[in-house]
Amino acid sequence: MVRRLIALCAAAALAIAAGCSGDDPTAGRIPAPTASATPTPSSIIHTAPSRATPTTPPRVEPEVACGGNPFDPKKLRAYNPDGPAYAGRSIHLSELVNLDFADIYTELPREWNAKLTSTPGAVQLLICEWRDETYRSRTVDTCDYESTDDSRPTAELVSARYRYRVFEAKTARQITTFTLQGSLNGCPASTAGGVSDKYYQRVDSADLAARLKPFVVGPARR
Repeated sequence: MVRRLIALCAAAALAIAAGCSGDDPTAGRIPAPTASATPTPSSIIHTAPSRATPTTPPRVEPEVACGGNPFDPKKLRAYNPDGPAYAGRSIHLSELVNLDFADIYTELPREWNAKLTSTPGAVQLLICEWRDETYRSRTVDTCDYESTDDSRPTAELVSARYRYRVFEAKTARQITTFTLQGSLNGCPASTAGGVSDKYYQRVDSADLAARLKPFVVGPARR
């Protein structure tokens, strides 16, 4: 009888132990840490901040660089800011800009004209030309034309004076200024847009070259 009680007690103890464990193979183990949403240092991708690609500002129109018409010193802009400075002793390539939109233009010598070289971006001097509105013109000749309706339209040819300003293309710094009298017939050879009532004498290219030569040829003048 005693042995039977001992056996029953042992069986009961085993049943209780099994019931507590629930036959769970993971019972009593320390749970593994759950994965965190925060990335580990080795998984972080570092992206370098983007940098804007440097661009060269577009060259301004020569009329704008000259200060407009009428001339306004507050509107001056460097014509060729990325180009060479006005320096050295050789020919200083130049551009001539007429701001009164004449039908006949004064021209620079070919070897001075930056537009006619293989390196137009090497322009050092911007030469700006305006007709002097303060000058009192007088009639010096008549421009005669023919038309398809047998009429003979005419226009006055009047005297004129021109003001020039020479700027360093890189900085818009004024190098010199001067005036020249027109001496050439300013009647345009053709009038596709119709005959104007008035045309102006123009400056002889040789006169302009003579006045500019000390600044264009030889040592740069300050």
